[in-house]
Amino acid sequence: MSPGRAIVFAGGLALAVGHAGCSPESASPGAESTEAHAEHGHDHEHGAADGHEYAAGDAPARFVAGHGLQLAEPTARALGVQSEVASRRTLTPRFELTATVFDPGPPAQASALVPAELAQAVSRHAPSGVSVLAVREDASAGRTEVVLALSNPRPLGAVIALTVEGAARPALAVPAAATLRTATGTFLFVVEDDFLVRRAVETGASDGEWVEVVRGLDAGARVVTSAVEELWLTELRLTKGGGHSH
Repeated sequence: MSPGRAIVFAGGLALAVGHAGCSPESASPGAESTEAHAEHGHDHEHGAADGHEYAAGDAPARFVAGHGLQLAEPTARALGVQSEVASRRTLTPRFELTATVFDPGPPAQASALVPAELAQAVSRHAPSGVSVLAVREDASAGRTEVVLALSNPRPLGAVIALTVEGAARPALAVPAAATLRTATGTFLFVVEDDFLVRRAVETGASDGEWVEVVRGLDAGARVVTSAVEELWLTELRLTKGGGHSH
């Protein structure tokens, strides 16, 4: 890619508006650019593996194999793309718990099978109107059964949803808006040089605003915190459709 003009957007995201053509890796003698294919009448719907870019220089977005997604300035501004540096911070996890009433009481009693961390959180910070009667390991399910007493009457079989806060702890975290959960997993976009690189991550606890990243990201990486779904759809159009993003 020829050197482009660096553009800094709100939130600190730095991109570059470059020129079209093949990436440096594919610009060897005999390699043709996307525009060259078009001039010779060839179909330039290449897959990501061939190392070509998927859009012309005046396109609002393009994908460069081995590098990632690159946006033109008007496109990034229209999407409101912003970024933030991932860092370690104190996170107070917030868990959602669903329990089923097995005894209407009084007092009504309910149980739930939850991960060990959530069972500990319930024991230490039970929600208002709830007390913990028992915590039992369920080896067959690989989870922990929590038995609760409810101050308010509940009919047999009723399902109740509770929010429980865990113990505050340090964690590598990113804004919740930076992550996108899909059928193939959870990912985010990392800013690397002039490109936005989609990266699969494993997330952990969340406090509703911040999400812990357990695997797939290092502290200090700059991640996109807005328009993540739009970026994903743009990448899909460019790589799966093999054409321009309009």
